[in-house]
Amino acid sequence: QPVYVRQLNDDMTIDDLKDFARLSNTNAQADMSVTERSSNDAKKLTESNIIDTFNGDFDIDAAANRTFITEYAKKILSPTEQGVFFQSNGNISSEGINRVRGALLASAFDNSTTISKMLEASDNNIKSIANAFVAVAPKFAQVKRQIANNQTDSQWDITPQLSEMANLILSLIHI
Repeated sequence: QPVYVRQLNDDMTIDDLKDFARLSNTNAQADMSVTERSSNDAKKLTESNIIDTFNGDFDIDAAANRTFITEYAKKILSPTEQGVFFQSNGNISSEGINRVRGALLASAFDNSTTISKMLEASDNNIKSIANAFVAVAPKFAQVKRQIANNQTDSQWDITPQLSEMANLILSLIHI
């Protein structure tokens, strides 16, 4: 197989070479916000039905969700994103857990403000609400899919009311 090789012809100091190497290994594109990435991942998560393998009775990094995590990494992440998704021992990293949490929340809740607040909350009450929402997100996503396929009436989607409730609690906490 042919290989493309670039050669530097300029005289560069060690510091110049270090800067060149550092700049060569940075992303030239702007990163998506957490909520944008969560929404993007959520779309893939629901379209591929991977969300159906998530077991909300267990933590994201539990053995019961190992298949879900493996499929998530394979079908949602690019190869370059997998490095920060997993620890060196193969377990999901804290950054990976946060990414999955965001995707699960976004799969069930359309309100980007609510998703953002839940993902960035430091208050334990909001974290508890977010954990509960993550646990039931696959069920809500399933209801949304059924509504989209005209199998269920839209009155059964209570996620807008739950988002309002979470926002109300957040506003009361920060008074």
